[in-house]
Amino acid sequence: ILHSFFTMDTLLVLGSSGTVVLPLNILFRKRIVFNFGGLDWQREKWNFVAKKFLKLSEAFGVKYADTTVVDNAVFAEYVKNTYKLESKLIEYGGDHVIPAKDIKVLQKHGIDYSNYFLSVSRAQEDNYIHILLDAFVQTPEVNLVVISNWQTCTYGINLKSNYSNYPNIKLVDAVYDQNELDVIRSNAEWYIHTHSACGSAPSLIEGMSLGLPIISFDVPANRSTTEGRAIYFKHTEELKKVLNSIASYNKNELAIIMKEIASRRYTWKIISGKYKELF
Repeated sequence: ILHSFFTMDTLLVLGSSGTVVLPLNILFRKRIVFNFGGLDWQREKWNFVAKKFLKLSEAFGVKYADTTVVDNAVFAEYVKNTYKLESKLIEYGGDHVIPAKDIKVLQKHGIDYSNYFLSVSRAQEDNYIHILLDAFVQTPEVNLVVISNWQTCTYGINLKSNYSNYPNIKLVDAVYDQNELDVIRSNAEWYIHTHSACGSAPSLIEGMSLGLPIISFDVPANRSTTEGRAIYFKHTEELKKVLNSIASYNKNELAIIMKEIASRRYTWKIISGKYKELF
């Protein structure tokens, strides 16, 4: 940010961790667009000091930006209620994903189920992977594939250690190759989104864009992203009920609904157009 004050006319600041330097813009008078990013200070992985710093940074970002961008309507309400300011809603595109079938990719990652539920997320407490895994331990007749960065924190390491030996659960190390990730997602029967602290999570939008039926952790931001049309759960018992009655849901209809929402709201043409309007 400091470098950009000297070299650029407009700053697009993504996230709040560096925004404490924005008051210095009084000396440079650059245009600043602040992408709010989410309520990072609420994440359980941060200690007390980190949470206080991130909350202060958020306030600096909103106060000293010319425009604040949020990626979910729930965050727009938060900014309005907390800071008495209007923000610009700009989500994410998902139409870069490509449906693909390649048995070799599945074999590479040790996925040998003929059908499976899939979830992709970072290994952190507020993504509630433990709720997901507990539910599938108790419903061994259905299969689950979870992709995460297991080795980056104690939470992930413990999950990998405790849940790796169940025959209906496959824990896959983080996949960063877009094509391979698309293959694994394209072969899934259902996508389960467990994030609780994100706004319009890119992983959820990408699943919708691939035409996957969605089961989602029940928080307002996820309901907003899916327009209240997905299947929702708040704890292990609720997810177990969903899994035990999964045949009663019209999977194809849900997939069509998710795809329609993604095509209507989450394309990069739409998203880039909204950013263009800001400049």
